[in-house]
Parts: sequence; structure tokens; C-alpha cells
Amino acid sequence: MSPILCNIYLHELDLEVNKIQKEFAVGNKRRLSNEYNKLTCSCRIKEIKNLSVDRQKAIMHKKKKDAHKMGLTRTDWNDSEFIRIRYVRYIDNFLFGIAGSRDLVTLIKKKIIHFVKSNLKLKLTEGEITHIASDKVSFLGMNISGV
Repeated sequence: MSPILCNIYLHELDLEVNKIQKEFAVGNKRRLSNEYNKLTCSCRIKEIKNLSVDRQKAIMHKKKKDAHKMGLTRTDWNDSEFIRIRYVRYIDNFLFGIAGSRDLVTLIKKKIIHFVKSNLKLKLTEGEITHIASDKVSFLGMNISGV
């Protein structure tokens, strides 16, 4: 199909994904990570209270750096109270980014496949589920990975 006709035809998919995004969106922001806070905040009052402000900042910066080296982030990436779905489509290629459980990702994948087969009468190449922290995703010749 030409890109224009493809965009017109797949507009229905865009609308369906918009409904799915609204249906599954939960929470306003992620909760803070307890492990990260324990490493970076525990020393604030006791250990560094009497040090100069510059020295306090240096210590806190080092603790945050150490936490990041351990793979910890300020927010809890496994927060079940926060779900978001992002969707990008370029002509007939599309990519989903889902902040949620693997079960949720599988459910959404099944919904999309069912919609495309039943409503649009198209066949999809079976996409794969990849966790962004452990692998790269190739989309339109670009490799996307977590930082």
C-alpha cells in the first residue's frame, strides 16, 4: 500500500490503541524506590549533619552514583499502581512501550492482534516482547535500549 492509504486504513488501529491507553492507565506518578531512598537518604541526618554544605553535597552525590551503579533508580519501576502505554506508528510499523507487568503486556498484545485480525482483516508478523532494561529493540533501523 502507499503510505497515505496505509495511514488512512490504520487510523482505526490508532483509535483502538487510544482506547486501550485510556482503559489501562493507572496512577499519576511512580512511587519512590525504598531501596534507593535507604541508600541515599539514610545518612543525611546522622552522619553528615555537622559537615559543610559542599561536603554534604559531595557525599550525597557519591551515594546516588553508587545507587545507580547497583541498578537502582529514584522511582520504583515495578510499581503496580502506575501503568502507562506508549504507542508509535510509522506507516505500517508500530511499537508499544508499556510500563506494567508482563501479563499486562501479553493481554494488550492479544487485544491488538485480535483487533487487527477481526476489524482490519490484516495479518501481523508476530512481534516479540522485550524488556528494555535487558535487551535492545530495533524499530525503523534504530536500536532502542534502556539507559
